[in-house]
Amino acid sequence: MDSRVDLFERYVQSAIKGMYEIYETKNQLTHQDTLNRYYATFKARFGPDVLEQWKSYDDKRLLQTLYHPGRTDSLMSWLQQRETGTEYKSADFDSSVFGSFSLKDEKHLDLFYMDDKRSPNGQKWHTGSVKNPTPIADLEAEKKARKHLLQLLGANQVLSQFSGERDEDYTFLQQRLEQVAPDLVQTAWAHKYFCILYHNYLVDYHFFEQQRFHLIKALIHPPAGEDQLYLANGRFAELTKQLKVPLNTLTRLLSRMNTQVHNYWRVDVRPAREAGKWETMLDGEFCGADFDGIGSMSRLADDEPSRVKLNSHISELHADYTPRQKFYLVEQFIHFCTGITEGDLILASCRDEILAVGHVVGDYSYEQGTDFPHRLPVKWDCKHAWYLPDPESTEGQGTLVYKLRDASILLETERQLLTAFHPERFAATFEDQKLAAIPERALRQRMELLRQSLLLDDEVLSRIYRALLQGHVILHGPPGTGKTQLARLIPEILWQPNLENKTVSAPNTYTSYTTTIATATKEWSSSTLISSIVPESEGGLLKYYTRHGYLTGAILRNWGFSGINISALQADALKKRFYVGGQGSDRPEQLYRGHWLVIDEFNRADMDIALGEALTALSDGLPLQVPIDGKLVSVPLPQDFRIIGTINTSGPHLTRLSEPLMRRFSFVEIKPPTRRWRREEMAIVLYKALERISHLDLQQSIQVESTKASWQNVIAVRLEASGYYRLDETQQWVESALFLHVFEQIWNFFEVLRIFHQFGTAQAIMLLQNALLQVVSLQNRTHEEWFHAFDTAFCDTLFDQLQALGVEDIEILLHYLNGQPDMFEDVYTQFLQGSLPKEGGRRAVSQEALRAHARSLYRAQSEVLSEQDLTHLFARKGLSSQTIAELFHLSTMVPLRLPELKRRLLLAQMEYRYEY
Repeated sequence: MDSRVDLFERYVQSAIKGMYEIYETKNQLTHQDTLNRYYATFKARFGPDVLEQWKSYDDKRLLQTLYHPGRTDSLMSWLQQRETGTEYKSADFDSSVFGSFSLKDEKHLDLFYMDDKRSPNGQKWHTGSVKNPTPIADLEAEKKARKHLLQLLGANQVLSQFSGERDEDYTFLQQRLEQVAPDLVQTAWAHKYFCILYHNYLVDYHFFEQQRFHLIKALIHPPAGEDQLYLANGRFAELTKQLKVPLNTLTRLLSRMNTQVHNYWRVDVRPAREAGKWETMLDGEFCGADFDGIGSMSRLADDEPSRVKLNSHISELHADYTPRQKFYLVEQFIHFCTGITEGDLILASCRDEILAVGHVVGDYSYEQGTDFPHRLPVKWDCKHAWYLPDPESTEGQGTLVYKLRDASILLETERQLLTAFHPERFAATFEDQKLAAIPERALRQRMELLRQSLLLDDEVLSRIYRALLQGHVILHGPPGTGKTQLARLIPEILWQPNLENKTVSAPNTYTSYTTTIATATKEWSSSTLISSIVPESEGGLLKYYTRHGYLTGAILRNWGFSGINISALQADALKKRFYVGGQGSDRPEQLYRGHWLVIDEFNRADMDIALGEALTALSDGLPLQVPIDGKLVSVPLPQDFRIIGTINTSGPHLTRLSEPLMRRFSFVEIKPPTRRWRREEMAIVLYKALERISHLDLQQSIQVESTKASWQNVIAVRLEASGYYRLDETQQWVESALFLHVFEQIWNFFEVLRIFHQFGTAQAIMLLQNALLQVVSLQNRTHEEWFHAFDTAFCDTLFDQLQALGVEDIEILLHYLNGQPDMFEDVYTQFLQGSLPKEGGRRAVSQEALRAHARSLYRAQSEVLSEQDLTHLFARKGLSSQTIAELFHLSTMVPLRLPELKRRLLLAQMEYRYEY
């Protein structure tokens, strides 16, 4: 069995492949030889070498050669669609093969030609847009053409050196083109020009909205943001590799499958549902609205006169409406009557539930005398209800009509449509079952996969796994040890079905579990976790509805419940249904067997109050009692549902957990890695740091993949079969020896700091990331530059946490930084025996300070210290020279050139003594 999301993707890809084979058999696709001839012809006429020759043209000739659409030898005449709807075509070149565009569809153009008949002012050259042109003089147009030629040449140089495949590569390409061709990078004509010359990397969809639409139809998550015209090309290029079809052919197939680019509209039909009229809309195949008694507005247009007229009409009917309420109604009405057009999809919504999806089949009409007279004819394609993939999404909430942009909603809409069209293939449910045990061999493999993200030994992971089989779990330990990340990854990775060719970034998930992460605060109550009554503004009017809390919402996402109201839920009829979820724009939606709740910072809230009566449900498996619309509704807990809490063992505002609460959870401590894992931790820290800064490396010297990373001339790190990262110390690069020497010394000091404060791996990553950012742009980095970078990094990332140390601990660290092994051993031994040197004699160390240091030392270095050592510590007998040397790396101790950190520690020590 494959994941449902994979099934959707495979189904769409299979459909594209099938269409390709049919069209290829019937010879209905442009042959590759023909395409190659077109490419060669265009390059011979307008390639970068030819543009170099244009630099010698005078300004007037250059302007005409670049932009005049009436000249058959101009670049623009070969690219743009003519007023007749045709494009340039000859035996050796057919412009329509490479995607069409019209200048009237461009949002902004720095320069374009408009003939006297179309121009409102008689001028030929303009800037702005065809709909709102600004005339410019010929001289200014000539200057712009000269500037644009240089930008075209700069962009050609960038693209000629491009050979990327990953999103990161296309992101960098987008950024570089914005730098070298700022006036052209978002224009369709420039994109078409580049796509013909660089057809292996760029698609012939020349508007970002067009690219975004076809990616969603192919069930591929589009790039986040707007106008990512070149970044989006990478998603298509990846698909061509999977399907083994040329990029130009792929776009032809997608265009034939998705004949019309359309919008997705969320229309609130809650009033119809509450009035018992939703079924009338569904059966009558229309979507209707009331709009507070406003009559027919069939002659409205999306323009200012229509808005003024409508606003006046609303004022006559509703004199008490505020300007904001009137503005709201005007915009909603304009959207409904003129914005939604034939072919658009309507999502009939009621809060976070979608009751149906259908496509518009005609124009707006007004049916006087009916309950919802303003109507759009709709063919309801998907009549089963479903919930939004992200229950926290507020896009379109509180509005009657809203054009959706959230890619996760649009992708799930397409999946639900496929489910409606092919229920036998996609609409799978299954019985509620206990959390499945994992075979030992598979468990070991999945632990190796987890170690790509977190450095934990198998014993800790095994303890967490066994605890989850029994019930709910709390992970506790110092900050930075990866507790929250572990809580998210364990349910997703340990229970995934198949590890073939999988990585943490691309798991197969249909037997695993996704999570909602909620961070506890002292303000939490039962309404936070169970349910609450909240107000909502609708058309400027205040209404109230029941909002599910984090726990109720997480539980409901496990069930295949599609009723209109949760209060109508029949517990004995519930079936589990695969849940579609994702991890943001960098992680595609996946299908999960269930949904768990992660409560971060668990002990910052009074969880006895927040959970309330749910404590009984958590321990005994009884249904959760949820207050809905004034009555209690029983919501059963799935047998495989789990709560994972995380607790930081240091920090303010911590609440003590009660015994009844604690007995419902297993507690597993997550410590920082010990020195046994020194090489592995150094490697994963380096990998993560390089991964985080690679996009900021303008020289592109840092290359990061899922299993390895390298920094040219400096260092490389790779993932081994065991799941651990390793530094590649075999590379004889120019800066390798220097970097490794500095890194070893800094890591020695970091391990010493851990004796006094339990820093996790996350803090080490922050430290190294900060240092690398300071030197990544430098050439031939020196010993002094490296230590200056780490000195700054220690001050910026870790020093604030060191200020919590006692005055004696700070004094020991200052002696360590001086780098004199014999003197340090003597001072540290005296400290353990109860005194420290001071000017003119010695001063006593308090028993409390010594005990605190002994506890911290043993927690951090239990592998180094024996029980006898611990006894000696508490008895003030000190430690052996060998143990001290091992703890503090005295055999390799040297003065550390961290002057700013040392200065701050001295200042903290003086302030501490003055205060106490």
